[in-house]
Formats: sequence, C-alpha cells, structure tokens
Amino acid sequence: MHLVRWYRTLRDIPTRQLVARLNFEAKKTVFPKLPAKLTQKLSIGQSVYTPSLKPNYLTKLAIPFQSEAVSNLNLGNYEFTFLNETRSLGHPIPWNSPDYSRLWQFNLHYFDWIREDLEAVYQNPPIASEKLQKISHCIEDWITANPAWSFDGWHPYTTSLRIVNWTFALRAFPQLATPNLLNSLWQQICFLDRNKEFFAGGNHLLENLRALIVGGLNFESSQADHIVRKALALLEKQIQIQVLEDGGHYELSPMYHLLMLNLVGECVVCLRSANDLVPPKIVSTLEQMLSFVEAIRLTSGQYPLWNDCAYGIAPTLDTTRDWIRPLCDKPSISAPPKLQTRLLQSAQISCSAADNPATQNLTSHLAASGYHVLRQGDLEVAFDGAAPCPKELPPHAHADCLSIDVYWRGQPLIIETGTSQYGSGPIRNYERSTCAHNAIALSAPQAGDKTSRRFEDQSEIWGSFRVGRKARPFGQCWGHDHPWQWVQAAHDGYQRSPFQTTHHRWVGICDHRVVILDHLDASRADAQSAIGFRSHFHLAPEFEGSFTPNPHQLWGKLEQQPIYLELIGIEPADQVDILSPEESSSWYAPEFGRRLPRSLLRIEGSMQPNSRFLGLAIGIGEPPHLTWHLQNHHLHLSLRDQGDINCYWRNAELSTTISY
Repeated sequence: MHLVRWYRTLRDIPTRQLVARLNFEAKKTVFPKLPAKLTQKLSIGQSVYTPSLKPNYLTKLAIPFQSEAVSNLNLGNYEFTFLNETRSLGHPIPWNSPDYSRLWQFNLHYFDWIREDLEAVYQNPPIASEKLQKISHCIEDWITANPAWSFDGWHPYTTSLRIVNWTFALRAFPQLATPNLLNSLWQQICFLDRNKEFFAGGNHLLENLRALIVGGLNFESSQADHIVRKALALLEKQIQIQVLEDGGHYELSPMYHLLMLNLVGECVVCLRSANDLVPPKIVSTLEQMLSFVEAIRLTSGQYPLWNDCAYGIAPTLDTTRDWIRPLCDKPSISAPPKLQTRLLQSAQISCSAADNPATQNLTSHLAASGYHVLRQGDLEVAFDGAAPCPKELPPHAHADCLSIDVYWRGQPLIIETGTSQYGSGPIRNYERSTCAHNAIALSAPQAGDKTSRRFEDQSEIWGSFRVGRKARPFGQCWGHDHPWQWVQAAHDGYQRSPFQTTHHRWVGICDHRVVILDHLDASRADAQSAIGFRSHFHLAPEFEGSFTPNPHQLWGKLEQQPIYLELIGIEPADQVDILSPEESSSWYAPEFGRRLPRSLLRIEGSMQPNSRFLGLAIGIGEPPHLTWHLQNHHLHLSLRDQGDINCYWRNAELSTTISY
C-alpha cells in the first residue's frame, strides 16, 4: 500500500522536476565533503571577483546619520521571535541546532527581522546606531559560521530571502559595505544562479528569481547584468504559469499569494530604481494579483485560511494592498509602512493615500481559483470550490474541498482550522485532513468488523507535504436570485471504491440567514455497503452555545449577537454532537505555533437509502424560521419572509430553485 501511495504521489510530477530533485540531493550530499576550493568552484563558479556596487540604486532607503566605525564586538544575546516562539541566542550564534524546529531554523537564516529593524529606525532615527551594530554583528557571524553548501543556511530558499534582506540593509546602512559582506553577498548570488529550485517550483522558484533580480542589481558588471536578465525572463515566464486568470496564485493559499504579490512588487520597484525596463506582462500580472487580494479581503482586513495558511507570515493584506496600489497607478487606501514608502520613492513613485478610498463590499466569484466570498451587509461566507493544489505541486494542499467559513461583522462564526506547524506528526496530519475543515468525510466498515469505522480524506494527504490521489471539484456555478446570493460545486474525492459517492454542496445567504445544503449521492455504491458520513462545523473560539435536540438547534452568542444554528435533514438514527472545547479536540490556528481550543458541531450517520440530504441553517439575531420536508430526492425548505428553496437530485445532478 505504501508503494501504491508513492506511485499516486509521483505520477503527477513531471520527470524533469524529479530529475532536478535527484540532482539537488546528490549535490547536497557530495559537495560538503569535497575540498573547500573545489566546492566553491562547482557551486559558485570560476570567478571569485566581486564587482563594485552600483550607484543610485535604492537610494531612498539610506538612513542619514553620523556613526563611528561599525564594531563587531559581542553585544550580548540577541532575541529572535519566529512562529510565536522566542529564543535568546548568544555569541557565536548557533545557526543550526537540533533544538530548533526546521521551520524556525529556516526563519533564523532568512534575516527577515532586518525589515522590522529598518522600519523601527525609520520611525525612530535615534536607534539607528544600535540596529546597525546588531545587523552588522549578525551578518559577520553568519558568514563565519556558514561556509558554502552548509545547510540550512545555503538552502536556495533561505539564501533567496537573505540576499534580499541583506540588500535592503546594505542600501539603508552604507557602512555595511565591507569587503567581507560584499564578497559573501556576491557568492550567494552566484550560488543561487546555479542552484535555482526547479525541483520545487512554485513560490520557491519565484523567491529565487526575486533574489537574483534584487540582489543582482546591486552590482555593476556584465556577469551581474546577465544574472538579472536571465532571472527576469524566467520570472516573466513563471508568472504566466503560476498566476491564474482571476489573479490568484496557483498554490491556492492566500498567505502564499500575499508573499508572491510582495515579491513581484519588490522586483518592479527595484528594476525601476535601477532605471531598468519592467516587462509589461509583469505589470499587468501585478494588477491581476492585486485585484485577487481586494476580492478576498474580509471586513476584518483578514483573508480566509484556505490550504496552508496563517496570519503573521506574509505582510498583512492591507499593508500589501496599500503599497502595491501605487505600482498599478492607483492611490493607496492608507499610508504604506515606511520601508515600502522608501522603496516606492526609490523608484520615483508617489504613494499618497486616496481622499475617499473605495471599499470592497461586493460578492466575489473567482472562478479560475475556485474561491468565492458571498457578502451581504454584515454577513460574509467564504466557499472553497478549489482544487487542493496544482497536480505537480502538492506540498501546501489540504483535503478541504467545499469547506465554508461564516463571518458576522468581521468576526468568525464557523471557521477553518488554519495551520500551526509544518513539522511531520499528528498535528500536521490533522490540520490537513478533511475532519479539520468544515466539510464531510466518509467511512466504510473495516474488513471483518462492521462496527469499526475510519473516516478517510477526500484527497490522499500524507507526510508533511505530500498528496497522492487528489479530489477534483466540478459543477461550479453561482447566481443572485434577489434577495438570495448562492454558489454550488461538487467534488469527486469519494468517487472511488468502496464509497462511489459524490458530494454536492449549495450555499446561499439572504438578509441575516445562511443556508448550507449537502447532497451525498451513493447510488453507484454496493448495495451491501453502509457508507458512513461525518459532517463538521468548527465554531469560533469566541462562540459559546447550548443545544436543544428537538428541534436540532444550537443557540449562542457572538459579540453579544444571538446566533441560531438549525440542522436540516436529520434522521432518528443520526448522531448529533455539540462538543465543547474540552471534548472536541478541535482548535483554531490563526498563526504558526498558536492553537486555540473551540467547540465542534458534528453530525454522523449513514447513507440510508443510497443518498442523503443534509443541511444547516444559520440565523443572526433570530432563528432561521424554517420548515423542511424531505421526500425521495427532493428537499423543500420554507423560510418565513424569504421564500422557498427546492433542491432536486435528478440524473446525477443537483438542481436548486428559489421561489416566492
């Protein structure tokens, strides 16, 4: 079975990508064992000559202050906080330690904290000397402790982020331009040029290209210019592959989309700062990506946590929007941070805020991505009709097809689990599973045991970043039958033995009501098989409620607003559980390293007869006031003052009509 799973995982990955992975792993194993000079020649190239710095590049980043020569004496311990975990590190800094998680160690090598320090200096110039000493000391210590091909410091991904951050530091503090730093920076650029992550692709490859453009523009030489030209041509090609027609990044994670939008924006401002030509396709793609961000922005200023996604990793949505808009000849909604403002000024771009900023309060249907955000007044519903991932790039996929989030006045009511870690183990496995999302998982009796069940994922999630069999969404459509807005889709993740089941979901909003209707069609399943289902609705940590079994209704409050949840299609044999935070083992992970316990509404039953209608109606402020009737393949809902909803299952298709 393990070999079959490997086959289903690898069959979608192009041969050239697999070969690139083998090549990289071979070099990673062999090169560190070779003599240092040979390793340098093979990984960096023949030339050890470091070009001179290009003048008039990112000049507005410069911090004007008088300081003495930079001292690299030990200034005491440095405190670093990544992924909500803080460590105090002494001298010499232990750059690679078994005490760190892999992702925390990667963050240490990124030097992303330089951006925060520069922002602090722009806000408070008297601390410039202190920050300069820290940046200089840490850079020199890193150079001493991390020779070429020592990992994780020389992983192409950590190298990419570090090149950009050192470039910004160097241009902000010209005092850093020592031969040691410039030699190291140039060698890292040459190394990265020879070791791009074609084996990973996706956001990793785009990070490589940004570093080669932003870092390469630092230097004045034909070799540096050649590196920049190659990277720019490849960036133009890759964004046409990786950015979908609706502007979404194809890894289908808002967090990575924001990272990539900032990445493309930094390439544009650095090219313009160097008086270099920006290809029109890159500018138009930037505008598309900005439109996607504005479309998924929630009232709170946040975004849905689809796939691998957490807050606090990428710059915030509003920060990103406000500094990218001037690059697209649009006024900012509010003033960008000082670092981004100075980047824009270096490219001679005005970043004044709009007098009367436009607000986004319209329903968004992003068909190419498969994401939808229904909006009406204070109510927002995010619907995931997307594929789990690109076929060849599964690391950040979750088994979450047709999952939904519900927000009221910017506060979540029903909310995704999120992502709290990347390390392998039960937490990672759960957060990627169908049961961790507001979706339906199926089970079949275990061999030889008719009472034991194991609920399986829509997509074959395994390991930390692998996916075998992938669910495919289909039947995506939407409409606006005043006053109802609705969207529906289905997926084929359970159209396999022994389930032979299709899951369709319809979601509609009207006034202060949300209706979620699920149809499970197991008509092709073995008549002897009792297919089990488990529907999950993970409630926000702030929601506290009480349950009444007849009618099946949950009542509670959110921000002092009464909330009513009423179940539809429940049969006597079904088991309905309202699990408290202490009982549910469910959590909300808005950030890495942070998990908040919360309640879980769980409905469990079986497919009797061979298809099932299920539903949930939510009323804000008052109960949904609905009655429902189920007969054969027809579900009829009647909602007071809001008409009737009729769902029909006919010829393997779900049809929904609204009448008044």
